[in-house]
Amino acid sequence: MAEHNINTNDNSAADSVGSDIVAQGNFNQNSKKRPKTVNQENGRRRIRRPDYKFSPLNQEQHDLSEMTLKNDLVFADGSAGTGKTHVAIARAVYAYEHKEVDRIVLCRPAVQGEENLGHLPGTAEEKIAPYMIPLYDELDKIIGTKQRQQMMAKGEIIIAPLATMRGRTLADSFVVIDEAQNATAGQMKMLLTRIGERSKCVVCGDPDQSDLPRGKTSGLVDAIKRFKNKPGVGYKKLVKVVRSRIAQMAVDVYGEDAP
Repeated sequence: MAEHNINTNDNSAADSVGSDIVAQGNFNQNSKKRPKTVNQENGRRRIRRPDYKFSPLNQEQHDLSEMTLKNDLVFADGSAGTGKTHVAIARAVYAYEHKEVDRIVLCRPAVQGEENLGHLPGTAEEKIAPYMIPLYDELDKIIGTKQRQQMMAKGEIIIAPLATMRGRTLADSFVVIDEAQNATAGQMKMLLTRIGERSKCVVCGDPDQSDLPRGKTSGLVDAIKRFKNKPGVGYKKLVKVVRSRIAQMAVDVYGEDAP
């Protein structure tokens, strides 16, 4: 396993932002026909939507994609709209397709913002669904709603609140922790100690948008400090907003003075 220590000043450039994902981190799909579930020629699973193409939009996204190849644990620290979660999930799909892992595990803390949603009706799954919608959306862009639902039904994709991971061993998995700034230090320790053999984990978050009670240390910030300079761990700071001009403007005008 290639080692890549945490470096909070890491701005290393790769040879090409748009290089092919088979070698570098880019999904290229030229066929207009819907791909089969399994490619008989090389045994690779084919689950992406035929119209989906992923190419890093900037050097930051390319570096993050590359970092997941070289490290088993990666921290993606970036403002809202920088594409960190999309890159991580696209990488998870790639790893599953190429049989590097047996399942994709996506989780995020079920933490409310300033507004109180009250006690939601329905089953446990229905109660947590609103918190997981952003993860459903990202997967649906890549593999489509039907494929995502089928894989979830077979346990090949697990989408759940971070707290439900306690007691599990996540082996042969590609794990993405989203909105990690809303995890406590204890929750982060619990999740990272769940990671089993032959697994990778990408931790995504924005320390400037924590919904934790004032004075509560973010598990993301704490983990980045603890894992600094550890072998096999990568860190990437993303600052270039790609979501929209308005999103970029909002990040700029609020800056570190955000309420």
